[in-house]
Amino acid sequence: MKITEVKTYSVSYPVKDPFSNGMRTTRERAFGIVEIKTDAGITGWGEGASLPPRRTIDNNVVDKNPFDSEVIWGALHFAGVDAAGISAIDIALWDIMGKALKMPVHALLGGA
Repeated sequence: MKITEVKTYSVSYPVKDPFSNGMRTTRERAFGIVEIKTDAGITGWGEGASLPPRRTIDNNVVDKNPFDSEVIWGALHFAGVDAAGISAIDIALWDIMGKALKMPVHALLGGA
């Protein structure tokens, strides 16, 4: 199986009650969603507080085997992607693996 396409979506929504800290006031929440498609027709979804840059995704995720999640994780880390961006990709890869093996992700991770 091979990853054929990765789409990213940036989402934001206003918070009902804005809140502040010593540096800023937060009036909206923003996050990213990742959609990873494979040549086997399986699509995985993930989300994180940020998204990796397009070029980094193309160089380190597309054309890879989704079961090589640790290799992909390491490549993204080495490329300087923050943990939230790696998380979005990693969640989508686990989604693909679970669907391919017809198992819930919690079982792949060691059980309920």
